[in-house]
Amino acid sequence: MRLATVIISLLFITSLALVLFALSSHAQRTTNVNHIQHPAHPAPTNRRRNPIRDRYIQKAGLCAQNYYVNGTRPGFKFFRYHKKSAECFPIDDKGPCGRNMIFYRIGNTEYGECDCDHSKRCGRPLLYWQPTDSCYHVNTQGPCREGHWLAYGLTQKPICQKNLCLRQESESPSNHRARKFWISINGMCMKTRTLGFCPDPEQVMFFREGEAYPQCVHPSEATVCGAVNRISRPCWAGQKFDSMDNCRDKVGLWGSEDDH
Repeated sequence: MRLATVIISLLFITSLALVLFALSSHAQRTTNVNHIQHPAHPAPTNRRRNPIRDRYIQKAGLCAQNYYVNGTRPGFKFFRYHKKSAECFPIDDKGPCGRNMIFYRIGNTEYGECDCDHSKRCGRPLLYWQPTDSCYHVNTQGPCREGHWLAYGLTQKPICQKNLCLRQESESPSNHRARKFWISINGMCMKTRTLGFCPDPEQVMFFREGEAYPQCVHPSEATVCGAVNRISRPCWAGQKFDSMDNCRDKVGLWGSEDDH
């Protein structure tokens, strides 16, 4: 009789312990669930909200390089997106461009394009040649076959034509650095920065910045080239912009892409 009582007591104590353990486990699980943060509602931080910063971070554009690392404010967009390579490059730099070309911005857009380098045009225009995607100085052989040179055509677009000044070139070679080179006008060979066709003996022939035809100027003007905005494509005859995009219809010859 005493043994049965002991056994019953032990069973009662064991059952009670199991019930208490179950209740304790359920309470712990409930506590853990209550502390789980839903993904859609991240834990709050002490960082102050900056609507201007957040707006520019969300609208970084095609080239993230145009914004400061901390994203606090946008800077001038020195980088532009190049569609052909699907990459961003700094404007006014070589970038993905061919010979004698640099990377320009396209107006006020986020895009950029290669074109002839203005800084290498002083006194001698550069002409874009599509088959090689490069620029060459006027009245040089460039991409043309032997005995021919690259020149302006009747519409001021680049063409390869027979070099009529080969003999003069062999006798008195052009000096590109001095901006003295042979040209053919009405079948006559003349050298720039000389009297040429100028009626005034005090003047010389010289290609002004952006011009497709030499002008008569005072010798002092034939050594200076004006500063140009290299980050913006001008509509100059012979440029890629003029050859490919009909820029004369958009901004007018000699104008800039940013003029419209």
